[in-house]
Amino acid sequence: MMLPQGLSQRVNYIYELADGSLSLRTESQRQIVALLKEQGPLLGRRLGKILQLRNWKSIIERLVTRGVVNKTEVLASPSVRPKNTTMVRLNTGITDSEFVKEKLSNRSIPAHNRRVGVLKFLFGNNISIDVRRVYDETGANISDLRSLAQQGYVSLEKIETIRDSLSELNIRVAEPPELVKGQDEAWRMVKEAFVLPAPKPILLHGVTGSGKTEIYMRAVAEVLRQGQQAIVLVPEIALTTQTVRRFVERFSGRVGLLHSKLSVGEKYDTWRRCRSGALDVLVGARSALFTPLPHIGLIVVDEEHEEAYRQDPPVQPPYYNARDAAVEYARQLGAVCILGSATPDLTSMAFANVGEFVKVTLPDRIIGHTELLTHQSSKLGIRSTYKSIGSSNSKPQFIKLPDVEIVDMRHELRSGNRSMFSRSLKDSLSKVFEAEQQAILFINRRGHASYVFCRDCGHTLECPRCSVPFTYHSTQDQLVCHHCNLRHSSKSYCPRCSSDRIKHFGVGTESVENEVKRYFPNARTLRWDRDVTRKIGSHDQILERFIDRKADVLIGTQMIAKGLDLPLVTLVGAVSCDVGLTLPDYRASERTFQVLTQVAGRSGRGLLGGHAIMQTYMPGHHAIVSAAAHDYDGFYEHEIELRRRHNYPPFGKLVRLVGKNSSQSRIESDAEFVAEALRARVRKYRANSTEVIGPAPCFFSKIGGKYRWHVILRGPDPAELANISVPNGWRLEVDPLSLL
Repeated sequence: MMLPQGLSQRVNYIYELADGSLSLRTESQRQIVALLKEQGPLLGRRLGKILQLRNWKSIIERLVTRGVVNKTEVLASPSVRPKNTTMVRLNTGITDSEFVKEKLSNRSIPAHNRRVGVLKFLFGNNISIDVRRVYDETGANISDLRSLAQQGYVSLEKIETIRDSLSELNIRVAEPPELVKGQDEAWRMVKEAFVLPAPKPILLHGVTGSGKTEIYMRAVAEVLRQGQQAIVLVPEIALTTQTVRRFVERFSGRVGLLHSKLSVGEKYDTWRRCRSGALDVLVGARSALFTPLPHIGLIVVDEEHEEAYRQDPPVQPPYYNARDAAVEYARQLGAVCILGSATPDLTSMAFANVGEFVKVTLPDRIIGHTELLTHQSSKLGIRSTYKSIGSSNSKPQFIKLPDVEIVDMRHELRSGNRSMFSRSLKDSLSKVFEAEQQAILFINRRGHASYVFCRDCGHTLECPRCSVPFTYHSTQDQLVCHHCNLRHSSKSYCPRCSSDRIKHFGVGTESVENEVKRYFPNARTLRWDRDVTRKIGSHDQILERFIDRKADVLIGTQMIAKGLDLPLVTLVGAVSCDVGLTLPDYRASERTFQVLTQVAGRSGRGLLGGHAIMQTYMPGHHAIVSAAAHDYDGFYEHEIELRRRHNYPPFGKLVRLVGKNSSQSRIESDAEFVAEALRARVRKYRANSTEVIGPAPCFFSKIGGKYRWHVILRGPDPAELANISVPNGWRLEVDPLSLL
């Protein structure tokens, strides 16, 4: 993980015959010895392909032990290397008269015209030129260039070409804006950390649109002034383009980008440039934290509450939380660490409230500056709803957070409205489209329907390999499992009772899109979920289309809730707020509050202002009420009391042991064994404040054809007690983000 893809090397082995005279016991051994006699030393991978024996490794190890075969470790060559480009230039001293003599004396050469064309082209471009451009302009090839080089007319040289994913960005250099009072105070507190030998982590709590990124950039400028470097982490690839553009505009030529969608060559070159000190600022997803910048003075974790910072299965180990790793890394380096969010993780806020973190607050929503907003107002022919903070054109302006309306969908049903859109949402969408503005519709699901069931016998169509319902996707007319990606043709009858009364129930992005088209056939829709963003660059393409006003409404899942700045969006509709709210997980309410607060913050970030609508069947739930009121403090006080009462983090720590097995009876007995082993440890060490919860089947009790059970330890230091031998197929999760 610490090395760029293609550079990390795997150990291989070379096998060669040592003593072919020793007696051989099996036909497989004789086959291996005969092969090594015939072909000489062979790499293990090559040997395995030729032999096609399932157990060839164990067979050859026995031959190594007996001294028949020698085994030598080798490292495979890296699959990535610097990119070199061949350049051609006209040699110094070549004159037009010499060129004419060459032209007359070589009329009989078949390639004469091409080579003359090359010289003509180089006479008009007296610089080193990429040979590919010469080929395109003249029709010449490498043989022509080598011939001209042998005659002394041109020189060929290879130069290294940097593969930079930011080279295509159209950037305008931006000067720092003037800070408002709240920002100025926040920056003063942040700046103080840069003179401390061991600064505490800073929790920057700012409402959506409050200018957190500007504080990040001021901090970056400060470390650059001190001759140091900075890492800026963002949780999603979808956010990197907007974020990196702002940093490149401020620190042109000094910024690099790293995330999983880059090519192998781009990652490798960025890694090398960081390691050599050629780049000073690195923006990227979680693994960018491990880039070897030589003098790190600042680590920023934007949207620090996001679970995307956690690397958990099924991704390959090591497993870690990049936010927590960033805090520890900065501590070891003596660097400043800034954790920023409009909805901080409750544990982070608890640390800030007891002084382990420095708490910095940005309470005001800052939108733009007078000069920019005046230009937008003139261009769009509309009046600004902003309140000016000052008279200068460089002065920022602010606007209040959007009003949020909670719609009780139970009342909609009682009034006869069975649509997924409330009357208020339909009316608001109509006004937005009439005014040629834009809207966002948020849904916490992909696909068309949440689940598919039989209205006669009640049977839910589930993935046979996982204990989760299929999701119906209308565009492919398929049932899809969103755990293992098993795909099934759409059912027209119930597999249990053969009824044809199959009902698609629930809400997904496709069904929301169809509902928009049903009520507003002229509306231009754009979907943004993982089903349509699998290709490289798809995030940027969708975002650019929406910014360019090629769509009226953006329909998406949690991707659209994070950090996007879309000034023409005047309406956000959360179609279903309740998804996930009742899951058996201690963080269910926190996740719901965070995503609803973030998605509501996408509205009203521009000149026109805006509002949001939250549709729910639980209008009195504290997470929904607090999100609608933009009341983080109220939510925190309510939720932290629940955590304290039940000894959940930050008051207690959790360890989860999760096992899976294709046999249901075996996994149950294994779970009982694990639970009893943990109880024995608790008794042995008299850890009376630690509780063993379970064993019990996981909420997702079957995934990929394997049954899942878990046992949970809750207490002051449960990891110390979890040091037990576990059956095959079990793993340990420290500080699990989810108990599902």
